[in-house]
Amino acid sequence: MTVAPPAGTASTEAAAQRRALVWPVLAGVAVLAGCTAAGIGTLSLASALTVTGLPDPGQVTTLGLPFVRAAGEIAAVLAVGSFLLAAFLVPPQRSGVLDTDGYRALRLGTVASGVWAVCAALLVPLTISDVSGHPVADIPPTRMWSLAGLITNASAWRWTALLAAVIMLASLSVLRWSWTPVLAAASVVTLIPLGLTGHSSAGGSHDLATNGLLIHLVAASLWAGGLLALLAHVLRGGGHLGLAARRFSTIALWCWVAMAVSGLVNAVVRVHPSDLLGTDYGRLVTAKFVALCLLGGLGWRQRRVSVAALQADPSPVRARGALLRLTLIEAAVFGLTFGIAVGLGRTPPPP
Repeated sequence: MTVAPPAGTASTEAAAQRRALVWPVLAGVAVLAGCTAAGIGTLSLASALTVTGLPDPGQVTTLGLPFVRAAGEIAAVLAVGSFLLAAFLVPPQRSGVLDTDGYRALRLGTVASGVWAVCAALLVPLTISDVSGHPVADIPPTRMWSLAGLITNASAWRWTALLAAVIMLASLSVLRWSWTPVLAAASVVTLIPLGLTGHSSAGGSHDLATNGLLIHLVAASLWAGGLLALLAHVLRGGGHLGLAARRFSTIALWCWVAMAVSGLVNAVVRVHPSDLLGTDYGRLVTAKFVALCLLGGLGWRQRRVSVAALQADPSPVRARGALLRLTLIEAAVFGLTFGIAVGLGRTPPPP
């Protein structure tokens, strides 16, 4: 005869299983983004080589560059969101020292910053290979640093890696709340080099497009990063969930508005309406717009159902389950969206 375990034991085991899912789920989002970007990059390779006139740099660069960039950007926004959660979404102790939830979020941000630094460092040789048209294996390691100084994008990745590494090291000794807003702001700064390179920095209406992209990046980092940090918080069974969800919901709404407006500005600058469905670039812009609308709908549903239920009573399992399900779906859509965005940057815009 089988005896069912006590209810308390069963709930404890379920909570432990959810906590064990934090890293696999976050890694899965990064892999989804990377695979999406690599797939789009492969499909647009022929047109990109035709436009640049460069030889094929090889499969390592063709697949590796978009994969590492998309996965790295997921790590970057996770760092932003984790520091954001520790700073503003959950309260510290009265002494000013972070509580358990804030400390866990802080350490997640530390790891994410380290991953972002590694990815940015890997993108230096991959970018040199991509720009030169030579396979990575053919680039002498002794000349890597000097070559990076001659290529704008490679130099930007070098600075990004340095900034992310500094943030990772600085966050290791932090225990008090007062430093978490500084870390959150500094982690956003690591994304600025991305806004100073690419299509928006090179085409017409340079200032308008670049400013729009910077706003887009900051809003995306706060929204996507905050969502991933909240997802990790839910999986861990963290406290103050109703408060964290309500505060993040407000941030997400304003970020959605900022992303929609800035994305529209960049689309108008780069794409004529007739090219939206007639070119690869236009179709990717359309796909990104559809994903943004889907994320907005999911966020509205989250606000109306899960967040409202948690405000009424933060303890019910059903409300937490609904929040977890919708957050997982949003995280997957964000993974696809980041992959599309990186693939878009690898696709030549219409003339």
